[in-house]
Amino acid sequence: MPTQGPIAGSIFISYRRDDAAADAGRLCDYLNRLLGPERVFLDIEDIAPGQLFAKAIDDTIARCSIALIVIGPRWADLLRQRAQAGQIDYVCHEIESMLARQMTIVPVLVGGATIGELAGLPAKLAILSQYEVAELHHRTFNDDCRRLTESLSLQPAAPPQPGKNRKPWLWAAALIGLVLAASAAIGIARWNESRALKATIEPIFATAKLQAERGEYESAFWTYQGLLKTDSANRQAMDLQVDSAMGWLENFHAVDAGGIKAADVAATKLTEIMPVLDAGLARAKPQGIALTCPGTRTIGSARAA
Repeated sequence: MPTQGPIAGSIFISYRRDDAAADAGRLCDYLNRLLGPERVFLDIEDIAPGQLFAKAIDDTIARCSIALIVIGPRWADLLRQRAQAGQIDYVCHEIESMLARQMTIVPVLVGGATIGELAGLPAKLAILSQYEVAELHHRTFNDDCRRLTESLSLQPAAPPQPGKNRKPWLWAAALIGLVLAASAAIGIARWNESRALKATIEPIFATAKLQAERGEYESAFWTYQGLLKTDSANRQAMDLQVDSAMGWLENFHAVDAGGIKAADVAATKLTEIMPVLDAGLARAKPQGIALTCPGTRTIGSARAA
């Protein structure tokens, strides 16, 4: 990847795979649709096999004018763990490179993370806490992304304009060439798509499973939800989301918040849980499997924490 000057409006997305892979992937998908994939960089998709990781990252950052640092609830803990273990922290390397180039930098809080994640950073990163942050929430994700891109004055990619005065035979020749190329490459394309999809969802699976193992069933539920937006037919993700929903329901509680009664808070959350459980029941019925939901006798009322 040759180094060149920054391209206006091009974006580098920095994230930790063990912290916010699902949200980073979802943000990347949104920006790809808006700006076009040539203006958005996410390392899991865009670094080719065999490239030196650090050099590829540095070269790509040099081509970008905007950096979005996706920060989840484990971001700071992982930073400290790597520092204590003396491990190379590529995320810190990315941020130091961004700061040195004086890029437009936006810390993007996801998964319930707060500005506290930016407290107590190493000296080289301490200035990051002075940048204006953006927040992305699961239920308002697209609206939050829209506000973020508007604040950065990002313009949608212009649709390709057909050339003028093209002769009909040129279009016919181009069409024939495309058909022949598609026929020859369809097998390779499908393999590449499968490989890219697997590379995208594996870290999301890892994050969700870790959340579930720690008893963070609500977070795991939404991580699987993000994964299913990328791979909507993934049966394993569907079933594991049902498990997370049942764990969430089994440990369910609600409290009054901001003048909203606990029962109303509970009702809102249950409208998110129940469709997933219903879908799981529908999938299980043909095999004669009975699906029971822990706590179903108390769904109608909220249990105060």
